[in-house]
Amino acid sequence: MKRMKYINIPEDRITLAVPPKCGSSSVYASLQKHFSVPGEAGPRQLVNCQRVRLLKADLVPHRHKIVFVLRHPLDRFRSLWRNKCRDGGKLAAAADVLYGMSPEELFEFIQEYGNHHWTRQASMADTMPFGAEIEFVPLERLSIWWADNTEYPPLEVRNETIDPLNPVISDELEAKILDWYADDLRMWCTTSKQENRHD
Repeated sequence: MKRMKYINIPEDRITLAVPPKCGSSSVYASLQKHFSVPGEAGPRQLVNCQRVRLLKADLVPHRHKIVFVLRHPLDRFRSLWRNKCRDGGKLAAAADVLYGMSPEELFEFIQEYGNHHWTRQASMADTMPFGAEIEFVPLERLSIWWADNTEYPPLEVRNETIDPLNPVISDELEAKILDWYADDLRMWCTTSKQENRHD
Protein backbone atom coordinates (compact mmCIF):
# COMPACT_ATOMS: atom_id res chain seq x y z
CA MET A 1 0.00 0.00 0.00
CA LYS A 2 1.33 3.43 -0.96
CA ARG A 3 1.33 5.82 1.96
CA MET A 4 2.13 9.50 2.00
CA LYS A 5 2.49 11.77 4.99
CA TYR A 6 0.53 14.99 4.44
CA ILE A 7 1.60 17.53 7.06
CA ASN A 8 -0.87 20.41 6.86
CA ILE A 9 -0.22 23.88 8.34
CA PRO A 10 -3.60 25.66 8.05
CA GLU A 11 -2.48 29.18 8.95
CA ASP A 12 0.05 29.19 6.09
CA ARG A 13 -2.17 27.17 3.72
CA ILE A 14 0.75 24.83 3.08
CA THR A 15 0.83 21.04 3.06
CA LEU A 16 4.10 19.11 3.08
CA ALA A 17 3.99 15.75 1.29
CA VAL A 18 6.87 13.71 2.68
CA PRO A 19 7.47 10.17 1.36
CA PRO A 20 9.05 7.67 3.79
CA LYS A 21 12.82 8.03 4.15
CA CYS A 22 12.68 11.59 2.78
CA GLY A 23 13.36 13.50 5.97
CA SER A 24 9.99 13.10 7.68
CA SER A 25 11.55 12.58 11.14
CA SER A 26 13.52 15.82 10.80
CA VAL A 27 10.43 17.63 9.58
CA TYR A 28 8.43 16.38 12.57
CA ALA A 29 11.17 17.43 14.99
CA SER A 30 11.43 20.90 13.47
CA LEU A 31 7.68 21.48 13.44
CA GLN A 32 7.38 20.37 17.06
CA LYS A 33 10.11 22.81 17.98
CA HIS A 34 8.56 25.68 16.02
CA PHE A 35 5.08 25.09 17.42
CA SER A 36 6.24 24.16 20.96
CA VAL A 37 4.81 20.64 20.87
CA PRO A 38 6.33 18.54 23.70
CA GLY A 39 7.48 14.94 23.51
CA GLU A 40 9.65 12.79 21.28
CA ALA A 41 9.63 13.79 17.60
CA GLY A 42 6.95 11.96 15.67
CA PRO A 43 3.50 12.16 14.11
CA ARG A 44 1.63 11.22 17.29
CA GLN A 45 2.79 14.36 19.07
CA LEU A 46 1.62 16.55 16.19
CA VAL A 47 -1.85 15.02 15.98
CA ASN A 48 -3.09 17.00 18.98
CA CYS A 49 -1.46 20.25 17.87
CA GLN A 50 -4.09 22.67 16.61
CA ARG A 51 -1.56 24.45 14.38
CA VAL A 52 -0.46 21.31 12.52
CA ARG A 53 -2.64 18.53 11.09
CA LEU A 54 -1.76 15.13 9.63
CA LEU A 55 -4.14 14.42 6.79
CA LYS A 56 -5.01 11.73 4.28
CA ALA A 57 -4.89 12.74 0.62
CA ASP A 58 -8.64 13.24 0.27
CA LEU A 59 -8.70 15.65 3.23
CA VAL A 60 -6.00 18.04 1.98
CA PRO A 61 -7.68 21.44 1.36
CA HIS A 62 -7.90 22.11 -2.39
CA ARG A 63 -6.67 25.68 -2.06
CA HIS A 64 -3.53 24.74 -0.15
CA LYS A 65 -0.21 24.42 -1.93
CA ILE A 66 1.40 20.98 -1.64
CA VAL A 67 5.16 20.91 -1.24
CA PHE A 68 6.38 17.46 -2.29
CA VAL A 69 9.76 16.64 -0.76
CA LEU A 70 12.11 14.71 -3.06
CA ARG A 71 15.25 12.80 -2.13
CA HIS A 72 17.99 11.41 -4.35
CA PRO A 73 17.40 7.64 -4.70
CA LEU A 74 20.88 6.72 -3.43
CA ASP A 75 20.53 8.93 -0.35
CA ARG A 76 17.10 7.46 0.30
CA PHE A 77 18.44 3.91 -0.02
CA ARG A 78 21.31 4.69 2.37
CA SER A 79 18.84 6.15 4.86
CA LEU A 80 16.69 3.02 4.61
CA TRP A 81 19.71 0.77 5.16
CA ARG A 82 20.95 2.80 8.15
CA ASN A 83 17.55 2.85 9.82
CA LYS A 84 16.32 -0.69 9.20
CA CYS A 85 19.41 -2.82 8.60
CA ARG A 86 22.05 -1.13 10.74
CA ASP A 87 20.00 0.36 13.58
CA GLY A 88 17.09 -2.08 13.62
CA GLY A 89 14.38 0.52 13.14
CA LYS A 90 10.83 -0.79 13.47
CA LEU A 91 9.02 -1.97 10.37
CA ALA A 92 6.27 -4.24 11.68
CA ALA A 93 7.05 -7.92 11.09
CA ALA A 94 9.85 -7.15 8.60
CA ALA A 95 12.10 -5.39 11.12
CA ASP A 96 13.84 -8.57 12.33
CA VAL A 97 14.27 -9.75 8.76
CA LEU A 98 15.96 -6.54 7.57
CA TYR A 99 18.26 -6.09 10.56
CA GLY A 100 21.83 -7.05 9.67
CA MET A 101 21.25 -7.19 5.91
CA SER A 102 23.97 -5.97 3.58
CA PRO A 103 23.06 -3.28 1.02
CA GLU A 104 22.95 -5.99 -1.66
CA GLU A 105 20.59 -8.15 0.40
CA LEU A 106 18.37 -5.17 1.14
CA PHE A 107 18.07 -4.30 -2.54
CA GLU A 108 17.09 -7.88 -3.39
CA PHE A 109 14.45 -7.72 -0.64
CA ILE A 110 13.11 -4.42 -2.01
CA GLN A 111 12.60 -5.96 -5.43
CA GLU A 112 10.80 -8.96 -3.96
CA TYR A 113 8.56 -7.36 -1.34
CA GLY A 114 6.52 -4.16 -1.51
CA ASN A 115 6.42 -1.66 1.35
CA HIS A 116 5.69 2.06 1.52
CA HIS A 117 9.14 2.68 3.01
CA TRP A 118 10.73 1.98 -0.37
CA THR A 119 7.86 2.69 -2.77
CA ARG A 120 9.03 4.87 -5.65
CA GLN A 121 8.56 8.57 -4.99
CA ALA A 122 7.19 9.00 -8.52
CA SER A 123 4.41 6.51 -7.70
CA MET A 124 3.53 8.46 -4.57
CA ALA A 125 3.44 11.70 -6.55
CA ASP A 126 0.79 10.11 -8.78
CA THR A 127 -1.51 9.63 -5.75
CA MET A 128 -1.66 13.31 -4.78
CA PRO A 129 -4.99 15.17 -4.87
CA PHE A 130 -6.15 15.96 -8.40
CA GLY A 131 -5.89 19.60 -9.39
CA ALA A 132 -3.73 20.65 -6.42
CA GLU A 133 -0.97 23.24 -6.78
CA ILE A 134 2.20 21.19 -6.33
CA GLU A 135 5.79 22.32 -5.94
CA PHE A 136 8.61 19.77 -5.85
CA VAL A 137 11.47 20.64 -3.51
CA PRO A 138 14.68 18.60 -3.02
CA LEU A 139 15.26 17.63 0.60
CA GLU A 140 18.61 19.45 0.54
CA ARG A 141 16.83 22.76 -0.12
CA LEU A 142 13.73 22.31 2.01
CA SER A 143 15.02 24.50 4.86
CA ILE A 144 15.81 27.28 2.36
CA TRP A 145 12.37 26.97 0.80
CA TRP A 146 10.81 27.11 4.25
CA ALA A 147 12.68 30.31 5.15
CA ASP A 148 11.74 31.95 1.85
CA ASN A 149 8.06 31.00 1.93
CA THR A 150 7.04 31.12 5.59
CA GLU A 151 7.54 33.43 8.56
CA TYR A 152 9.21 30.71 10.61
CA PRO A 153 12.95 30.04 11.00
CA PRO A 154 14.47 27.44 8.62
CA LEU A 155 13.58 23.83 9.26
CA GLU A 156 16.49 21.92 10.73
CA VAL A 157 16.38 19.16 8.15
CA ARG A 158 19.23 16.66 8.06
CA ASN A 159 20.18 15.05 4.76
CA GLU A 160 22.93 12.70 5.86
CA THR A 161 24.52 12.25 2.46
CA ILE A 162 28.01 12.39 3.95
CA ASP A 163 28.14 9.92 6.81
CA PRO A 164 31.24 7.89 7.76
CA LEU A 165 28.93 5.02 8.70
CA ASN A 166 27.16 4.97 5.34
CA PRO A 167 27.24 1.55 3.66
CA VAL A 168 29.77 0.96 0.92
CA ILE A 169 27.73 0.63 -2.26
CA SER A 170 29.49 -0.95 -5.20
CA ASP A 171 29.28 0.61 -8.65
CA GLU A 172 27.22 -2.38 -9.77
CA LEU A 173 24.68 -2.00 -6.96
CA GLU A 174 24.54 1.77 -7.44
CA ALA A 175 23.64 1.25 -11.11
CA LYS A 176 20.90 -1.21 -10.12
CA ILE A 177 19.42 1.16 -7.54
CA LEU A 178 19.38 4.07 -9.99
CA ASP A 179 17.78 1.89 -12.64
CA TRP A 180 15.12 0.64 -10.20
CA TYR A 181 14.35 4.21 -9.16
CA ALA A 182 14.88 5.77 -12.60
CA ASP A 183 11.69 7.84 -12.46
CA ASP A 184 12.61 9.16 -9.02
CA LEU A 185 16.07 10.12 -10.26
CA ARG A 186 14.60 12.01 -13.22
CA MET A 187 12.23 13.90 -10.91
CA TRP A 188 15.05 14.77 -8.52
CA CYS A 189 17.43 15.89 -11.29
CA THR A 190 14.77 18.02 -12.99
CA THR A 191 13.78 19.68 -9.73
CA SER A 192 17.39 20.27 -8.66
CA LYS A 193 18.19 21.95 -11.98
CA GLN A 194 15.16 24.23 -11.64
CA GLU A 195 16.16 25.10 -8.07
CA ASN A 196 19.72 25.95 -9.18
CA ARG A 197 18.39 28.34 -11.81
CA HIS A 198 16.72 30.33 -9.03
CA ASP A 199 19.96 30.81 -7.05
